Amino acid sequence: DRGAVGLEQLCGPPMGAAVENVAAHLMACRPDGDQHVVDVLKTAADRASAQGEHDAARRLLDRALAEPPPPELHSQLAVERALAEAAVGAPTAVVHVRHAIESVTEPGRRADALQSLARLLFVRSEFAAATAACDQAWAELEAADPRTEALLVDSLAIASVGAAAPPAAATQRLQTMLAEAAAGRLPSQPGLIAQLAGAMLTAGRPLPEVVATARTALAALTVDDGFYGLINGFAVVALIAAGVL
Repeated sequence: DRGAVGLEQLCGPPMGAAVENVAAHLMACRPDGDQHVVDVLKTAADRASAQGEHDAARRLLDRALAEPPPPELHSQLAVERALAEAAVGAPTAVVHVRHAIESVTEPGRRADALQSLARLLFVRSEFAAATAACDQAWAELEAADPRTEALLVDSLAIASVGAAAPPAAATQRLQTMLAEAAAGRLPSQPGLIAQLAGAMLTAGRPLPEVVATARTALAALTVDDGFYGLINGFAVVALIAAGVL
């Protein structure tokens, strides 16, 4: 029973024990509607997911949902729990993610959840459904929302593999980036710079500009770009087409 020990004694301000150890103790405690318990379990779940321990994350989020969290956090944790389930290959995961998204009302969080769903569908080679999820995510965001840059990266990558037109909002943003690149302004996201290099090549921009843009992207991208090297590939193909590689 956590009451005999006291959560603050376990965690302390700042946390005096490793969050994973505290979470393990809380997994054995009865639910009591404690927001701090939810926070600890969510933090432990985030760390587990980051380390690829998705089944552990799912169990931690199950326990956090049982606490339960406040209503405004419940839907977010439900989506994260469904995505953790998806990461371990559960056949019902997509259905559970879609169901969890239905309860999310805040536009930014809905967009984040739909983008995660799009990536999940991409991994399952359901490209048309992934593109549709990107479309839905775009509809949730204002044009100036900073989330649109990461969403644009995913939208263009998914569309390129699915042989489908990217969402109209993504196409419009790409055209804006091409105009800005001509004026010497590149986007901040390396993934966008890589995709821009390919778009510049298609648009007939001078080859030195294409090469410089592709090299800028590759210098900033990591090997794991989240799409099995596809985003790195935009820049590499641009360099090959320009005769550099």
